[in-house]
Amino acid sequence: MHGLEWFLGLLCHQEPSRSFVIGGTLMLVCARCFGLYLGLFFGMISVMPRSLRDWITRWSTLAVVVAANFSTWLIAPLDTNPWRFVLGLLCGFVVTARSQMAQSLSTRFGAWWTRRRQLGHARHQG
Repeated sequence: MHGLEWFLGLLCHQEPSRSFVIGGTLMLVCARCFGLYLGLFFGMISVMPRSLRDWITRWSTLAVVVAANFSTWLIAPLDTNPWRFVLGLLCGFVVTARSQMAQSLSTRFGAWWTRRRQLGHARHQG
């Protein structure tokens, strides 16, 4: 077992029946993990206006929740590698976009809090 295969094995079950075969070679991660990693990557490199990112994040979150709930009812037709990949892709993008939104909110709150403290300190000084 190679180092990369071992490391990815800590993060993924690597079940061959749930992995894509590309060019006759079995991928080292399952379809869902591949989608998740790709979604995280696209979420990190996406530079888009905040309003568009917020809109995509809201609808992607809804899609993930609905898909996850409906897949439990319709498990046979939806238990496929492409479905797992799409669900992982949406989850990865949502996680990254949500963390970017949280960071943005944290930065804005920090700036607001600092301004508020400075104004309060100036009032007490004067």
